Amino acid sequence: MILPPELAFLDDVFIDPSVHYKHAEWLKCDFDEDVWPYDFDYSRGPKVLDWNTTLDDSSILTGHNNRNLLNTLKYWLVISTKLPVGESIAANALKTQSVKFRYTIRLIDYLIQNATSYELSRYGIAALSKDDFKFILDKAASNNSHSNALFDWDERVCSFALELVNNTDASKIDRILEATPSIAAIDPEYLGDYNLPIPVSLIPRARAALLLHGYITRVRSSKPIRDVYNLSRSGYTVDSRALSAILYNKTLYTKYENKPLIKLFVFSVGEENFTTEFHPIPVASTESNRATPTAYNAYCTSIYRMGELHSIGLPAPHIDDLVSIADYEPHLSSYGRFRTLPSDIVFTSVRNAIEFHIKYGKALLNSYIYLAAHAVQNGITLPAINRRDFLSLIENKLVQAGVDKLGLSAIDLNLSVNDLRKGDKTTYFKNLRNNKGLIELVCVYYGCAQVLIGALIARRQGEMAELVAGDCLDATKSWLLFDNRKSTVSLYGIRNKEARPIEPIAVEMINNITKFQESLLQLGVINGMTYLFNCPLINGSLGFSDAKSRHTQYNLTLNFFCDYFETNTDKDGRRYYIRQHQLRRFFALVFFHSSSFGGLETLQWMLGHTDISHVWHYITEATDGSILRGAKAQFIAESLHRCDTVDHKDLSELIKSKYGTDTFSVISSEELEDYILDLMEEGVVEIEPEFYEDENGEKMHVITKITHGVTNV
Repeated sequence: MILPPELAFLDDVFIDPSVHYKHAEWLKCDFDEDVWPYDFDYSRGPKVLDWNTTLDDSSILTGHNNRNLLNTLKYWLVISTKLPVGESIAANALKTQSVKFRYTIRLIDYLIQNATSYELSRYGIAALSKDDFKFILDKAASNNSHSNALFDWDERVCSFALELVNNTDASKIDRILEATPSIAAIDPEYLGDYNLPIPVSLIPRARAALLLHGYITRVRSSKPIRDVYNLSRSGYTVDSRALSAILYNKTLYTKYENKPLIKLFVFSVGEENFTTEFHPIPVASTESNRATPTAYNAYCTSIYRMGELHSIGLPAPHIDDLVSIADYEPHLSSYGRFRTLPSDIVFTSVRNAIEFHIKYGKALLNSYIYLAAHAVQNGITLPAINRRDFLSLIENKLVQAGVDKLGLSAIDLNLSVNDLRKGDKTTYFKNLRNNKGLIELVCVYYGCAQVLIGALIARRQGEMAELVAGDCLDATKSWLLFDNRKSTVSLYGIRNKEARPIEPIAVEMINNITKFQESLLQLGVINGMTYLFNCPLINGSLGFSDAKSRHTQYNLTLNFFCDYFETNTDKDGRRYYIRQHQLRRFFALVFFHSSSFGGLETLQWMLGHTDISHVWHYITEATDGSILRGAKAQFIAESLHRCDTVDHKDLSELIKSKYGTDTFSVISSEELEDYILDLMEEGVVEIEPEFYEDENGEKMHVITKITHGVTNV
């Protein structure tokens, strides 16, 4: 139908679905091609989806007899990433399409991998019934790892490894274990919830067999190991790409997708493979390791969109079977809550960050610049700077503080470029806190900046990690500018630019890092200004970490901060390693605690408000509802844990009825907080500040209100 110009906006409504779904923003070739280049704005250019795979009857999917099935799968993949005919594309950003693509292609791979069970070559997907869908959804819900849920990654690797052990000359395995005894070392931490289908006693032999046959690689590397009897110092793990090519050779996407580490197959050689001093306290608490509702719903949506195939005239499952999955609810993991950082850790960490900044911030960054300039001028690497020149180039206050080398993990020129010289864990972290390594202290400083700025701004980690040096402050240097990650609807994926007031101490840190990057840019070390929190390379190479790893680097520098300042450990010897989400309660926690020990004047000054109620209004405007509820629950839980129940009698009675005790110190603060949060989410309890006037002006205290009308003041 050809519409007049004034009705052109209806073109999308009348377009033939078979035409509409033959095109996608990410598809870089004709729909009918057997090999699809596709690109979701990948940094390295398009990837390839090769539809030439073998089915259960040994025929090729792209063969003449399978063209109907091929077109059905192709259309389903495109359909899953596009909005229905006639709907605006404004709410379907390329990144969102990429997520939908991955869920659907995994389902396609699952069907191909199990083509014999479904007789895919004979019946296609039209024969899939509601029972089939429920079985698939049960599989998808069974694990929070897609590779384990649909493709049994851990089990298949273990079975493969056992088969290798049985089919390999035992003497060859013995020689590897004798040459590298550390292969047999197993971290007891990983045995607590051990459920792999391989005896623990055989894990060392399985590692050795995998190594012998070329299925082991360095951690964070895809290079094969060539000399299995002369491993250099490093951490090693299963080569997931090599094994995937064997275990999932018929799949289209899964054979290339990165797989999760199987911890008991990770081992180190020559020195401990560590990144933190202690095992971390889990950042989020979840009900189980099953899929979250978000992941499960994505699979459901993908299956449901099969119904659109009917509009194209292709064989598809019956509509009633597709509709039936809407009410199907397998057991899922809860979304989980971020584990709370005790208030004293938050406040102490902010103080430590400020003090470290004042004491060492400029000296550290300036010293790195002096070293970089010397290296560039002399055409050498940083590790090649001799000790005498090194000590003369860095600022004297750092020498006095203990700095005597470039880095504790800097490249040793006498070793392979990939070998680090951390040494043993105890010595490494002792040297870290004794200020021995310059680069590690720079990482600590970046951690300080992230802790302070993260606490003051209370934004999501993604927003923090995407701040760009030189482009994140307004002209007055009193407002932080960032992209709101929750604001893409109807903006074609473009985020709103927002501004938040920021403290001068945080501006100082941002300016320090910005000037640091500008100096490196002038030296030719970097090609342009980059993300604010991209940290210098820990191995001593000039420059910054890869921008693609900015989220990983963001957490690594927070880890340095926590190990340097020795944040608390729990009864199991695990350390609190701070994450940005946990810092987002900072202002609200300060506000509530100020009602107990004073100090609201400082908070008023920081936020530029004269009235306490105005401070609270700002906090409620700038803080997400879930973050604010968490801060309220944490404050009350910590108060009750200290047995401070005077102002919360009715809530105390409610909690006593659950736990059978009014000695709340015997209940963990975290457990109390979870229970109070549940009560708040159910509408049973309300926690709010109450403002009042006395002879000294406006005051505030925190009240808990039970919904039956009793108020504790």
